[in-house]
Amino acid sequence: MLQVTERTPSARRNRRPRTRAKRILAAAGGFAIVLGLLGTLAVYTGTPLGDWLARRSAVEYADQTYPGYGFEVEWISNRHWLCYEVGLRARNSEDTRFAVELARGRVVSDNFDENGYGGAWDRICELLYADVTSRLAGDPLLGQAAVSLWHAYVLTDEGELTVPAEGHPALVRDMPYDKANLPPVALVLDQQTAAVNDDTPAEAQRLMQAAKAAMDAAGIDIAAYQVRLYTADNSDHYTSPLVAAADLASAASF
Repeated sequence: MLQVTERTPSARRNRRPRTRAKRILAAAGGFAIVLGLLGTLAVYTGTPLGDWLARRSAVEYADQTYPGYGFEVEWISNRHWLCYEVGLRARNSEDTRFAVELARGRVVSDNFDENGYGGAWDRICELLYADVTSRLAGDPLLGQAAVSLWHAYVLTDEGELTVPAEGHPALVRDMPYDKANLPPVALVLDQQTAAVNDDTPAEAQRLMQAAKAAMDAAGIDIAAYQVRLYTADNSDHYTSPLVAAADLASAASF
């Protein structure tokens, strides 16, 4: 037989009531947990107020440290733990872009000097690359080569090779693009070859001389040349020395 127990008013009265103090304590604990979660989220994602303060601090710092440019924020990145990186650009200098790093409201570093000329090279390289590839596109010997341009040095497996700078202006902010008066730039060609053998150095020399002739005809002032040859399966390759344009015409061998 199913036995049913009836709860009487006296039984309900015997249950220990939840006191007001306990309810307040439980609510406070839940509120503290929510605040902790929000604080953790703010640490990792930032806050609108933190972003605004970082933007303002970065611009004020830049205007005081590097006056005369008129900076504005280009981008902002939260670096966690109330640290920010703010990218700035100058209103009156198309090549001046750099980043300011802030920690808990204080500026700790900037890379103004490191990136002072990066914008100038990016702009000039884009225009120069278009001129170089346009000139080589119809060349029967060089039309299939991959082109890369290097300012000041060429990075190789053996290290950095310095591009000859004599007779070339230094790269400076906002310098006009003049293909006939470039900063020291090396033109490097990657070209496929049938095989790597004893004739490969001479083949590389012919390609560099052809590239120089093409650039001279187009009035493009390249400081040095290099050729990297590779076979169809990329198993073998040959890299020529970096040859100054002034020396290339008389170079007999490598």
